[in-house]
Amino acid sequence: MSFEPFLPPLPREHPCYNFPVDFRIKSIQYSNDEEYRIVLQTLCFHKVDDDMQYVFDFVWENTHDLPMFMDLYKSAAAHHLFSEDASLGLAILFSYDYLCDFYPLFREYMTNLGFDETDNLLCTNLKKKLENLSKESH
Repeated sequence: MSFEPFLPPLPREHPCYNFPVDFRIKSIQYSNDEEYRIVLQTLCFHKVDDDMQYVFDFVWENTHDLPMFMDLYKSAAAHHLFSEDASLGLAILFSYDYLCDFYPLFREYMTNLGFDETDNLLCTNLKKKLENLSKESH
């Protein structure tokens, strides 16, 4: 695993105190299900078995009006579930296969005021991965 799982808690006065995602973690890696669950739990300030709806709602509220994210969500849903339901695509991007690629993109968007959605390498790489894994599974 390549991340800092035991960061000190944010102080209450921190502007990101109520965020359900820990943007202090810059990148993540895992190589098995147990590590994935630890990473997800650490990123989301939740036990993975708890309701993740608050996290999904937070991500959705911050990205649903951006064409780049909506295209990713719809693409993930289409490639894996033959659906265009963007909310299903968002859930897929939190899955084992995609979280390592989706989280850095979401983090960059949330923490970088100069974020450019028109020419973003993280987005391009995630799209390629979606297409490649989709081809492998069919």
